[in-house]
Amino acid sequence: MNTGLLAGKIAIVTGAASGLGRATAFAFAKQGASVVCADISPLSSNGQATHELITQQGGRCNFTKTDVSSEDSIKALIANTVADFGKLDIMVNNAGVASESHSPKPNWETTEEVFDTTHRINVRGVFLGCKYGGLQMLKQANDNKGQRVGTSIINVGSVLGLLGMTGTPAYAASKGAVISMTRAAAMDFAPHNIRCNSILPGFTRTPMISRLTEDSEVESHLSQCHPFQRLGEPEEIANAAVFLASHLSDGITGHNMPVDGGLHAQLRNETVSLAGEMTLAGRAQLYARGKYLIVRNSICWYSLSLPMYTYEYGLATDSHSELPVRSAKFIIENLRKEAATMARRIDVHHHYIPPAYLQALEKTGGDPSGWPTPAWSLDADQKICQGCGVETAILSVTAPGTSILKGSESARLARDCNTFGKALRDKHPKNYGFFAALPDILDTDAALEEIRYAFDELQADGVTLFTRYGDANYYLGHPNIQPIWEELDRRAAVVFIHPTHPVDTNLVNRILPQPMIDYPHETTRTAVDLITTDTIRKYHHCKVILSHGGGNLPWLARRPAIMLKDLGLSNMTAEHFVENARMFYFDLALTDSTFQLPLLQQFAPADHILFGSDFPYAPEATVRRFSRELDEAKLSEQDREKINRRSALKLFPRLSSY
Repeated sequence: MNTGLLAGKIAIVTGAASGLGRATAFAFAKQGASVVCADISPLSSNGQATHELITQQGGRCNFTKTDVSSEDSIKALIANTVADFGKLDIMVNNAGVASESHSPKPNWETTEEVFDTTHRINVRGVFLGCKYGGLQMLKQANDNKGQRVGTSIINVGSVLGLLGMTGTPAYAASKGAVISMTRAAAMDFAPHNIRCNSILPGFTRTPMISRLTEDSEVESHLSQCHPFQRLGEPEEIANAAVFLASHLSDGITGHNMPVDGGLHAQLRNETVSLAGEMTLAGRAQLYARGKYLIVRNSICWYSLSLPMYTYEYGLATDSHSELPVRSAKFIIENLRKEAATMARRIDVHHHYIPPAYLQALEKTGGDPSGWPTPAWSLDADQKICQGCGVETAILSVTAPGTSILKGSESARLARDCNTFGKALRDKHPKNYGFFAALPDILDTDAALEEIRYAFDELQADGVTLFTRYGDANYYLGHPNIQPIWEELDRRAAVVFIHPTHPVDTNLVNRILPQPMIDYPHETTRTAVDLITTDTIRKYHHCKVILSHGGGNLPWLARRPAIMLKDLGLSNMTAEHFVENARMFYFDLALTDSTFQLPLLQQFAPADHILFGSDFPYAPEATVRRFSRELDEAKLSEQDREKINRRSALKLFPRLSSY
């Protein structure tokens, strides 16, 4: 290893333990350079130290522990290198971080911590390397006046610093800074015959993008996006570094060299019109909400020169924009398959089990309906939300509710549940809201007190009511419940109505739990009670959500509407009855999208149909199946967006800021 393009050269490579830095150190040593490997730790993920492997192969190499963001650490690195080898000819500023490659987030979700950490390593680290590596090279130039010393600074940027990429604001900005810094530094150092260039890799097979390449489909698409039809290899970046470090590039400085298999060139030239193949809404959804990093970026990233404007879910190209052939094909093929993860759904029927509520259930023998209490955890909840495209779940305590306890114990349980819900919401305001649990609403004073506390102190998103209360089985239109409605109406509250166990607790048969078929009947009972008592009309400022597609109401409504009037049992006309029924909102929890949804669409206003899952009482497999069926339902993009998100935004306007 003592001959080659870099024979006699002394090189520092930061971030040399793995990836591009490791490959560069090997390539330099192979070309005869003595190499100082600088990194936080000498070991790569496979436990092998770069400097030890080079030494075993006969090269001259050592390791210096270095924090590139620390001025003292960089100064010590330079000093140790000169002490060990006598000079510095090549400074490769490669060390970098890319947390967004594992968890891409748009600008408004990127934390200051991620931004600052990324820039501390990727920008400050390059600056310090250029500064103190350059100072040593200037000293050598002054000591060798009249001689060309052939020193070179090489910064490792990224093609994303040129193109930008949605979901990577911190990383793309840092690499853009490296590009501009390289040009500026080149001008400073040029009079002293010190060259400064950068290498801009594309998608290269390194640990930095390992999370992407774990999925064979994503890796395949990443490969297809490159004209070479493959990802880059670390050795290709290393070979470019050898060129820029050697005398072969003596006439090159201030150059930012893409080494990306033609990716950058392709993105500026190869396009195909998609007008007519995808709706604007579909493209916007895909851009903003795609499952895969590359899918989510396709619209914006591949349309550099095209008009852009703000769409509800993010940036989207206008209806006449064009996209690259390969990207277009991939998008079209995956649009339906990835619909769930694009939806940014707001789930209005999503339960949680606060610890205090679980204890109360265990104390009183469980749900009277016989339905088992499922396990619930925040981790499991977040997993199902991610898998079904739910961006925000509005949490609620389900039946039997806090009235499973009596008197002050019921009120205390409601307060504990609501405090727990607020804590979750405050910690994850984009991902969770909560409907306040109330004590038995027949205890009017206690219920009103909790309503006031929940809205005024906890800023609840609404309240949960059950279909009936008390031993006398009062449904929600009963006069004793009117004070509750008055207070909720005054607040224009969102009211989520959930069924409870039926009056007749006998099972149809031993394998059929009560909620399976009786819950929809319970919802229908209380809905018709609210209609016939004109409660829904009287307290029309409330936005009332019926569970499970409204039970049987949408397809039974005209039966009582017509017969009650004809039999002289009500003065309400059939038209008035149906108008009242259409005032409800209807969630789609456990609602079939093949038969029930089309009927519901004929009955309910388009903006009164909302997404719901019924997790965790509906198990994960069930939730995923109903979500998938909704994704595959024959809906217009406008109706799909309303169901998934837009209609719920009108009920929960705070979520519009996310």
